[in-house]
Amino acid sequence: MTLEDLQNKLFETRRNRLQRLVDDECDGNAAELARVTSTKPTAVYRWLGARQNISEESAITLEACFGKPLGWLSGFIPDQQSPLIVAEPQATYRKPHFDHATQEIANLVQRLPAAEKRSVKRFVLMTLDDLAAASEIKKSG
Repeated sequence: MTLEDLQNKLFETRRNRLQRLVDDECDGNAAELARVTSTKPTAVYRWLGARQNISEESAITLEACFGKPLGWLSGFIPDQQSPLIVAEPQATYRKPHFDHATQEIANLVQRLPAAEKRSVKRFVLMTLDDLAAASEIKKSG
């Protein structure tokens, strides 16, 4: 399998799981997913139609908005319907449509330039690592 094949599989997995989010969380309404995630509806339709790949930043935003663990959209976190890769459970986020503050943070991050989004992503990933480590210490202690 080539690198291109792996990338295509990753983007296909993200598209399939995005469709599941639309179906399961938004009653099949892609425009509702766009509203909940503060994403332009045209972007959601391009993702679903395979006309545009879902970036890492967008994947993280989608996961955060729907309370999915980091890596779920990419298939790194298995679930009942389509386990792809065995992985350790990750911290999950609260749904921003139930949490106004989280929604506001997601909106602010969306408006940042790409370089600053990458910095925020690194910070979030480090924070999740710290939370996971603290959780392991608490379990063993």
